[in-house]
Amino acid sequence: MKHYFYICILLVVLICSCTEHEEHKYVIGVSLSSMDNWKNQLSLEMKEFKYFDPNIDVNIVSDEDYSQKQSDQINMLIDEGIDVLVVAPNYKDSLVEAINRAYENHIPVIFYGHKVDSCHYTAYIGADNYDIGYSIGQYMCAQLRGRGNVVELKGLKDYMPTIERHQGFMDAIAKCPGIRIIASEYADYKAEPATKVMDSILNKRTDIDYVFGHNDIMAHAAYKCVKKHGIKRSILYSGVDALNIPGGGLELVRDGKISATCAYPTRGDKVIELALKILHGEKYAKVNKLKTTVITPTNVGIMIQFAQELERQENNLELLYHQIDEYIKEYKQHRMINIIVFVFVLFIIIRTIILYIANRKKGKKIKELQDRIIRLTRR
Repeated sequence: MKHYFYICILLVVLICSCTEHEEHKYVIGVSLSSMDNWKNQLSLEMKEFKYFDPNIDVNIVSDEDYSQKQSDQINMLIDEGIDVLVVAPNYKDSLVEAINRAYENHIPVIFYGHKVDSCHYTAYIGADNYDIGYSIGQYMCAQLRGRGNVVELKGLKDYMPTIERHQGFMDAIAKCPGIRIIASEYADYKAEPATKVMDSILNKRTDIDYVFGHNDIMAHAAYKCVKKHGIKRSILYSGVDALNIPGGGLELVRDGKISATCAYPTRGDKVIELALKILHGEKYAKVNKLKTTVITPTNVGIMIQFAQELERQENNLELLYHQIDEYIKEYKQHRMINIIVFVFVLFIIIRTIILYIANRKKGKKIKELQDRIIRLTRR
């Protein structure tokens, strides 16, 4: 009896081991130079890709624009055994040793946003920051009709997006000799430094016609600073990012606080798609440019509608994913119950058969014994 019981237990183990088999999961390590609204959106989009492919894990780390900390985080990801590394570096000459170490460990490296001084990378994806600066410069020249005083609020010093946006902007306005840059200062892509810079500028002069912030946060800070100073002069503002969040670029353009923003698409989904193409050995482009566009009051309504519809679909997708996840958990619980019931029934059947066979044998023995007694009695 015990022998058959152990057989049943073995069947349970075999069934569970077969049904619980999972495919190999790829781990994608992501190192971001900092975390702000724009990078939060990027992170969310990358993590949401699990809804389409549950066999990936996205591990995201970030620093506060400190190269050494980002280098340490990349080395940590390498030591954890990631399958591919996505890096949004802060400075061009930073992270070279960490990037080379990843490459030497046969880990594909994807640069996002811009590159560092290393040839040891697998692919690049991001928008063209030079084109962004150039597009804003062209738009500004048209709005000012080729004449005006301009303030430029730049991002981080020696930061490649800052350098490229500034160069594109300057090349565009070079065709408009009536445009004068009366101030071009670094404000680190943050509201507080941008406010301090604008305070300093406005204390010296107020004959400003246009402010170009290298992101929407700085452009909005400049707008509020001008209001705080009580300046009645009509000043135009433009930024970069065009996020559809409270206080984001789309809302600022819609509400008339800034006149334009240039969309820098995050496209975290495209980043993960590129990583999976590399991991699966599929054909991919080494350089992948994301398209940008200048958003103005004429097209901001359509862009907001599009962004809201996309957000609605993402929320529905997340809800559907969690519902399916709950269904799968319930299915696994019911499956385990069914397996236990099946084994119990099987055990009862086997036990019944054993008892039936034993009773038959016992009956035969009793009959044989009765026959022997009868034969002995007749003698």
